[in-house]
Amino acid sequence: MSTSGTSKINVIAALLDEFVVLSKKNAQDHPYMVVILMHDYFRSLYPNDPFIAKRYSQSHTDNILGSLKHAVQMLRLTAEMGSYFPNVASFKNISNSEEAKQVHAKVWATLSAQYINKESSEVLKSIFESNGQSIGLFKDKRVLDFGCGSGRFALGFEPLGAAEVIGMDLGKDGLDIGEKMAAKKGLTKTKFLYGDVLQAPFEDESFDFIFCKGVLHHTKDPEKGFAELYRLLRKGGCAFIYCYGGGGIFWHSRKRMREVLKLIPMEYTMRVLDLLGMPSKRYVFIDSWYVPIENHIKRSWFESHVSKQGYSKIIQVKNSGDQSVQGFPGDPEGQTLWGDGELRYFLTK
Repeated sequence: MSTSGTSKINVIAALLDEFVVLSKKNAQDHPYMVVILMHDYFRSLYPNDPFIAKRYSQSHTDNILGSLKHAVQMLRLTAEMGSYFPNVASFKNISNSEEAKQVHAKVWATLSAQYINKESSEVLKSIFESNGQSIGLFKDKRVLDFGCGSGRFALGFEPLGAAEVIGMDLGKDGLDIGEKMAAKKGLTKTKFLYGDVLQAPFEDESFDFIFCKGVLHHTKDPEKGFAELYRLLRKGGCAFIYCYGGGGIFWHSRKRMREVLKLIPMEYTMRVLDLLGMPSKRYVFIDSWYVPIENHIKRSWFESHVSKQGYSKIIQVKNSGDQSVQGFPGDPEGQTLWGDGELRYFLTK
């Protein structure tokens, strides 16, 4: 990166520090403004936001810089405003209401309905076909969705020909949603099971195909999760795995944002984002801000580790849609802004 580019990154780092400090100061009295500005910054960190065309600049670096400058300016002004939030009890009243308690469940129920109705199978098909893989990898096969959540993807395998599908997760509310959606759509070969990806309740080599998207980086011991996945996969079987990468402004910013949002109840944040009209697909922001554990895995470690495990074929997924963060190795801004990007691979045992 050029000297001017390096200078801009230094400015971004300084502004991010100020943004976090001001956000913490405003979190109690003006939580709505903090959520709005955190949302604007988070979306600006992505190479592309398919939902909001307006950008501060066509340059990725300048776009992030512009978002932070505006956020800092807004928070300085906001601090001078009056507030309806004089104390923490105000938050407790909102967060403890019966309506608020149902918000998260409603979001995942809505997401599940949307994805099974028109997207789950199509997204799965795209992941395979756009990367030179065939859905034959799981057609007529036994499939495990390893950490299925509410069944967003588990529900998509049976319509594409899987012989048996098991969605496994520790979240009972999500499993209930998955079961209801499977029954609603008449998916008789798709079942949901309570289980831990760090200690799965299955015999060795139980599955022909394992799908693990956005799970292991949320565990206390990702390496143990990798070991379990390998143990459960049959010889010659294939897995798809997606983990958060590390490095760069993008991943560092996620850590800093979590420092702030822990001061604002999730239910309140979701209400503000709903009022903004944020699409359900963008609730990945909520996941990042409030999930208990978020590990970032270096690409070099990932590739070295799965190679040592003994996989016969390791294929990096390079075509993953317009919302992904690939790292853009050919872009001079890429490594500095997005580090290793997101890690997506097909692994053959």
